Amino acid sequence: MSLSNLFLKHYLPVWAIALNSFRDALRNKVLGGLLGLSFMVIGIGSLMGEMSLHNEVRVATNSGIFLTTLFAVVMGVYASVTLFHTELERRTIYTLLSKPIDHWHFLLGKFLGVSAISATVVVVLGVTSGSLVVFQGGSLNSTFLAAYFMAFLQSTVVASLTILFATFSGSLVAGISAFTLFVAGNLHTQMEMAIEHFRETTPSIVPVLNAVKFALPNFEAMNLSYELTYGTAVPLNYWVTALWYASSYIALVLMISIFIFSRKDFQ
Repeated sequence: MSLSNLFLKHYLPVWAIALNSFRDALRNKVLGGLLGLSFMVIGIGSLMGEMSLHNEVRVATNSGIFLTTLFAVVMGVYASVTLFHTELERRTIYTLLSKPIDHWHFLLGKFLGVSAISATVVVVLGVTSGSLVVFQGGSLNSTFLAAYFMAFLQSTVVASLTILFATFSGSLVAGISAFTLFVAGNLHTQMEMAIEHFRETTPSIVPVLNAVKFALPNFEAMNLSYELTYGTAVPLNYWVTALWYASSYIALVLMISIFIFSRKDFQ
């Protein structure tokens, strides 16, 4: 088989599943409601900035990136568990996997579909937030783009974790577990402080804490709210390092997900 035929054999199923997942997510009324709610909350945050004393731009900037990251992650989690378990509940997965489609085609397609939804959410909310910042008298720069790109990366990492949990648990457990890891991944500084504390009091559990810290995705390092607020420039190597870190983490999580999912029999 030629390389072009081999590429099409694997590319077309993944693309079809991703496109269908993206369309299904767009038609979901809950996702539309969440997006509408996010617009309203961002607008309220900007109104609160009007009531602050000469901090309108800072409030609009902080509330915009925080709410965009939060809603992108929530939508990514919801879309992941919904799109995955809907196929199981409708039993359409049996039809899909009875065709020449491998388990990894299905999982990768679902992940790419959810990633497209996350990208759409970040772009729409980013444009909304940026417009409000400009309206408040602020300006946009490369740091603004970097901060919202990091929000997208965080949402895709959480989506991959949600898919992993969804391969062996129910939708509620998968969603809560993934969101819990998102919160924990934003507490790396606090974990380092805890490790230093236990190093003096209970050194025996320090290796366990270090292992947990290593396994958790470092979302705190992908949070550029401080740099965005104070206009600190973000070097190019940070973009590259963050993209490499997120891509590597996602690849590892998806490989584990595929290994677990491939052991399920849907024939």
